[in-house]
Amino acid sequence: MKTPTLASLTVAYETRLNAPSLTAPGDGATTNGTPTFQWTAVTGAASYLLQLDTAASFNSPNLRNVTVLGGTTSYTPTSPLADGSWYWRVAANDSGGELGAFTPARTLHIDTSTTTTTTTTTTPPPIPGFPILAVVVGIATALASLVTVRRRRKP
Repeated sequence: MKTPTLASLTVAYETRLNAPSLTAPGDGATTNGTPTFQWTAVTGAASYLLQLDTAASFNSPNLRNVTVLGGTTSYTPTSPLADGSWYWRVAANDSGGELGAFTPARTLHIDTSTTTTTTTTTTPPPIPGFPILAVVVGIATALASLVTVRRRRKP
């Protein structure tokens, strides 16, 4: 009796990209109709699929599937979302077009009567010698308050 032997073995496996992490807007946030959606990069991602929908099941007629190139991890809609509750999630696509895992969905409340204001504060560059100058001016001001100037009248 012959013992069976294995002549060859082929093992095929697929790796699935991890889900990115959603960074903004926060879950339950209220914003205007054109929020900027942001997430973290996934190693190996050639693109991302952002899904926006008014249904948590992502199967309503309002479903928007947006493909975002791999080097970009944000998206701002070109046309405003309608007022109401929206759900969003993101998955990475690899170079072969295989879709990775979706993030857990987040809820977003759109209120087009809300305006988004961005305030940017810039600090001017330091002035060389400024701290010393400030001290000198401060001392001069203090001394000036102690000095009394009197005018003499000519006889």
